[in-house]
Amino acid sequence: MTTIGTSRRQISIRDDLAGLAPYTAASALDGVVHRLNNNESPYPPPTDVVSSMLAELKQALENSHRYPDTTVTGLRESLARYVGHGIQPAEVWAGNGSNEVLLQLLLAYGGPGRRVLGFTPDFGMHRQLAAITGTEWHDGMRADDFTLTPQHARSVIADVRPDIIMVSNPNNPTGMPLPPDTIEQLVGAARDSIVVIDEAYHEFARTRSVVPRIHEHPNLVVARTLSKAFALAGVRIGYIVAAEARIHDVRMMSLPYPVSSLAAATAKVALTHAPRLLERIPAILDERDWLRVELESRGLRTADSDANFLLFTGMTCSESLFEDLAAAKIAIRNVGPAGWLRVSIGTPADNRAFLAVLDRANPTSASFTDPEERDDDHR
Repeated sequence: MTTIGTSRRQISIRDDLAGLAPYTAASALDGVVHRLNNNESPYPPPTDVVSSMLAELKQALENSHRYPDTTVTGLRESLARYVGHGIQPAEVWAGNGSNEVLLQLLLAYGGPGRRVLGFTPDFGMHRQLAAITGTEWHDGMRADDFTLTPQHARSVIADVRPDIIMVSNPNNPTGMPLPPDTIEQLVGAARDSIVVIDEAYHEFARTRSVVPRIHEHPNLVVARTLSKAFALAGVRIGYIVAAEARIHDVRMMSLPYPVSSLAAATAKVALTHAPRLLERIPAILDERDWLRVELESRGLRTADSDANFLLFTGMTCSESLFEDLAAAKIAIRNVGPAGWLRVSIGTPADNRAFLAVLDRANPTSASFTDPEERDDDHR
């Protein structure tokens, strides 16, 4: 047998993506019992809201032989009503989670030869989205206490001259809010940049949204999600709010039919029942504040959180505690910065199971070391 074309060029991933790891997170498939790693709502939607969703899903399924609305008109109308502040449906765009919509935004305004600026620690997907789209990433870095001052932000913006700036508020992974003055000065100093304020945890926050500033700042984009406070992480609906011209540009980057009929139907019902779905937030915040006191009473230090999670440090070895929790089927996140861990607020049972492992491990003691060293001690 004669083989034709035996010499073939090896096709490999783009050079600039070499070493980039896929996004992963522990789930129930890994045997996890207490999921405190993804900042999900610890509670499912109330049964009466689920019943309303099922009624809408039945109708959507009966029409599932047809493609969904490629303009997502009905969902955008529902989102605009929920957001308020005079926002119109044409100023909203939705997709399969806010990450997908932010990817579309970077496809529109980023790419080779363009720059995106972030201030870490911040949401790690911002940097990953820059890499995927071939956009040059610049890290403005926050202070050691994770704060971001207007003076520092203005200085870095003037130096980098970015095309896009991405900042989460409240911050992920710290949970810390940005003062309104910082956001105002950041947007004002970046008149030649697209400024993305990622408000994934807005519903948990004490600080006001910057959505009302959309009509004053055509360079401002606000990203949000229904995954967290609305308890719809599995439905995958995220959205941005921006000037109509921005939405037009982002829509050009979207593949056809960006939201399934089933997801859109579920989300529209959820938005109709927003007060009902959001009424559990005070209980989650009470648990967060209680857990913060408990952690600090054990000699640990926490960042000030305006979200449904806590970032904490003070362990002799953070990796060892992470492994002890995993062995107890408790998933949290080791997302950096070094020596810090992030725990989502779960049910009271979840939170107490987490503390029970801390008490057994005694992670602030001088003898608390990494697992291999402890194994050596036992031999």
